[in-house]
Amino acid sequence: MAVSELSWIRPDPPEECRQFFANEYPAMVDIDTNLTTIKNCGYELVEHFILPESAWWAPYYNPLGERLRLMWNKYAPDSERLAMIDSFFAEIEQYRKHSDYYGNVFFLMQK
Repeated sequence: MAVSELSWIRPDPPEECRQFFANEYPAMVDIDTNLTTIKNCGYELVEHFILPESAWWAPYYNPLGERLRLMWNKYAPDSERLAMIDSFFAEIEQYRKHSDYYGNVFFLMQK
């Protein structure tokens, strides 16, 4: 089985980053905790690796940012939609500033 999970990759994220994920994904844990969960669920870890930063930017955040800018202009009068768009911009900014502290980790395991 293969699973991708957003995980802390360093134990000391800046407070701004920690607070962002306390709101957006409070269940996020570090790699070691995920490895323990895998073992406790009866799986044997085959391998795990952190998705490189390049995999976030070119296929995901760059096109998302372009699309969000278009949506911002389209929905400028709608404060509720702008708040949602802003939340995505905030996610992109968190990654730009703090990608050394968290990332997607792929876990490959078997029973």
